[in-house]
Amino acid sequence: MKKIWRWLLTALAFCAVPAGAEDKPYVVLALSGGGIKGYAHIGVLRELEKEGVGIAGIVGTSMGAIVGSLYASGRTSEELERIVMDVNLGELVTASGGNYFNLSDKATRDISMIRPEIYTDVHNKVAGPLGFVAGTSVLEYIAQLLSHVTVTDFRRLPIPFAAVATDLVSGEKVVLRRGSLASAVRASMSIPGVFDPWEINGRLLVDGGMVSNMPVETAKELFPGYPVIAVNLTSELAPREKLSSVFDVVSQSITILTMQNVRREATLADLVISPGVKEYPILGASPAAEIIQQGRDAAVKALPQIRALLKKAPRRPVKEKEPVPPEPPRVMGVPEKMGKEIERELLKVWLGRPVPMKEIVAASANIAKREDVRSVDYDLLDTERGVIVLLKVQRFPAHRYSLGGYASTYSDMGWLVIGSRRYDLFSPGDTLQSSFYLGERWGANFNYFWDMDVSRSSFWEAGLSASHFRSPLEWERYNFDVQRHFTLHDRVRLSAGVSATAVRRVEGGESANYAAPFLEATLNLMDNPDDPVNGWLLNARSMWPSETGTMLMRATLTGRRRISPRLVAELQGGFMEGDMDEKRLFSAYLGAREELYSLAEHPIEAERFAWWRAKLRYPLSQTIFGNVIAEIFGGQGYAWGSDGAEIAQPWEVGVALCAPRRLIDGKLYAVYTDRKEWRFGVSIGVPNWDVFHLF
Repeated sequence: MKKIWRWLLTALAFCAVPAGAEDKPYVVLALSGGGIKGYAHIGVLRELEKEGVGIAGIVGTSMGAIVGSLYASGRTSEELERIVMDVNLGELVTASGGNYFNLSDKATRDISMIRPEIYTDVHNKVAGPLGFVAGTSVLEYIAQLLSHVTVTDFRRLPIPFAAVATDLVSGEKVVLRRGSLASAVRASMSIPGVFDPWEINGRLLVDGGMVSNMPVETAKELFPGYPVIAVNLTSELAPREKLSSVFDVVSQSITILTMQNVRREATLADLVISPGVKEYPILGASPAAEIIQQGRDAAVKALPQIRALLKKAPRRPVKEKEPVPPEPPRVMGVPEKMGKEIERELLKVWLGRPVPMKEIVAASANIAKREDVRSVDYDLLDTERGVIVLLKVQRFPAHRYSLGGYASTYSDMGWLVIGSRRYDLFSPGDTLQSSFYLGERWGANFNYFWDMDVSRSSFWEAGLSASHFRSPLEWERYNFDVQRHFTLHDRVRLSAGVSATAVRRVEGGESANYAAPFLEATLNLMDNPDDPVNGWLLNARSMWPSETGTMLMRATLTGRRRISPRLVAELQGGFMEGDMDEKRLFSAYLGAREELYSLAEHPIEAERFAWWRAKLRYPLSQTIFGNVIAEIFGGQGYAWGSDGAEIAQPWEVGVALCAPRRLIDGKLYAVYTDRKEWRFGVSIGVPNWDVFHLF
């Protein structure tokens, strides 16, 4: 009887394992951190696949955790190569993530120059920020790539996996083996001072390279008995003459921090593969194809040692996958009322059926679009009833203060902006935004948002503002408005409301009081909300002021198209329909919003105007603050009077050098005009014309 049972168990074991799998030799990989040099891991994996090497487990740090997690989740090296070829890692790192629309473009677009922010809690105690880059876009992108993963125990992935991070408080090594795979990777890559630290289970985590940049020791502990192949991307220290930029300093600092632990753990590895990537920076722009090839070359060179290891490597059976989680969600990290609202919204879609992992990732990303949410993580909890989806929301502190502004030598318009945001003022999820404009012209905005749904796609806004401006005549304006916003499919924003305005002309004593219903529509088909390279953006606004009884209209269309790997073409155009009455309240001023740069100081007054501008944009260099971009452009305007006769047809051509948008968002211009003269200038920041114009 015992022999029969032994025979049956052996037969079942062979049925559970694919033919030939039990004879395949397996090794364990320890993938080091190294920023964009981590693309070399893909080349190493490609050659190991060709050689037929089985992977019993992967332990990764930082970029090694990113590549390792994707490979462990079932993606092939060929897929990984396509992924890194299609994404600009530098742009992804600096992207803000989240929504294509702010709560209100009018209320938030002014915070643009330098952009330092300070967070405080409800007791006005400083609470951040803790890094230059939030990393939200990186998390969302990794989560999308890992959305096919349905397990929370990383040992049950197609290839068992672990990520290494560092506890910022204790300095201890933290090995992450369960929970959200994307969250574990995000924690492992949190370079101190660059990325915000990442919180998991109450621990504030940063880059694992601080304590174990090449995690051989962890690989030995987690997968005993298997030979460990380590891939080392750690650079040598650069000589002083090569330390010529902030990125060189960051790279050198990281190298100093990681070099000692890498040298120690290298002695524990059965084989260390060192791709020739020492000359590439940790951050910045580098050719992915070249770095991947360096990994392939290094692996090919090490094939004799790899084959020797395989002769004594053990065999490993294949494990089953965990089923898709079927249970309703729970939401943590938000006020109870807000959490219940989110759960109700999700239950409308999820109740009574299994929930695909892609829907959990999409729900997390949807909640993260809220401007009061810093990030959303997810976990899967095993209970007696089944697996429960746990959404863990990290909100911004109660207060956020920021500094921005705009200045240009082309016009006398310039201001410094002090902004603030206050959350949960009267009810959970509401927001009060305040902006104060300081300069030769002044202004103040107060915008209150309430009655918001889960992703803030529908909400009310009440605004109160006062300003002293020139357009080009000098006015004082006091305004109150109420409007309702609707966002459809994250691409269409519709707004409707009514405003009450009092205006007084500083010189001449003209004044007016009027009410005006208004409509605004925006269609955003750009490929990303930060620095798009393909797509279209259309904005149209109309208003019916009681002062004139005439409908005023303004529309702008912007299109971008990538025409080569680095060259982007842009086409902008628009029109405005005004009213040249005797008070000149609603005249259309061509150039007042820099439709043509050369007209900004002396715009052309008209009943209506149209304009266009074409650009070619080429990135000269990539930094963590954004791209340094060279532009060549040309444009023309057309202005008509109240009788329909053409007033002017100005044009201009020029070149510009654009500073990184996350640093100062500045431009240097050289413009040649239809008046046959060159004009040179500089601007810093992005203007908020709505504060200083009646329409």
